[in-house]
Amino acid sequence: MVNTEWLEGSGIELDNGVTCDSGLRAIGHPEIFAVGDIARWASASRNVSLRLEHWTNAVDQARVVAHNIVHPDDCEDYDTTEYVWSDQYDWKIQIVGHTGSDHWTMVGDPAQDRFAVVYGESQGQAEGAVIVNWPRALVDARRSVASRAKADELIHRLRALLEPSSTAPAKAAAR
Repeated sequence: MVNTEWLEGSGIELDNGVTCDSGLRAIGHPEIFAVGDIARWASASRNVSLRLEHWTNAVDQARVVAHNIVHPDDCEDYDTTEYVWSDQYDWKIQIVGHTGSDHWTMVGDPAQDRFAVVYGESQGQAEGAVIVNWPRALVDARRSVASRAKADELIHRLRALLEPSSTAPAKAAAR
């Protein structure tokens, strides 16, 4: 729960945060914007209300709010693919999209300290991924989840990244 007690009685709609439209304007108060942990906005692409607690979200929201303040006749909607990360000892853990589904596939080997877990039914959309110590996989996972690619397609591409030929530097052409 976010701390919104200081806004009670202000006339701003509160529901586990400041309730905003897709452009991050407070509902009923188009001159007031919310950014960061306190903002609960209407996601146009998913038709749900979201509130994300990570600084990367606040940075991304700030760009949209700045645009919408400067260009009120050409407002942008804020839409994001969730992304958070944490450094835990020698592991960089990065999470994109929605995780926790019963449908998941591991790519790579945790014993090798580089792996990914892809969430989503095989023929359905890749809903999210947890990536550990694997920057190239993160780039592909973020694109795939954002574009609603099939989980099987993402899994196939990640497995291909594990192939020795995809990680070895290109050899110079023989003369």
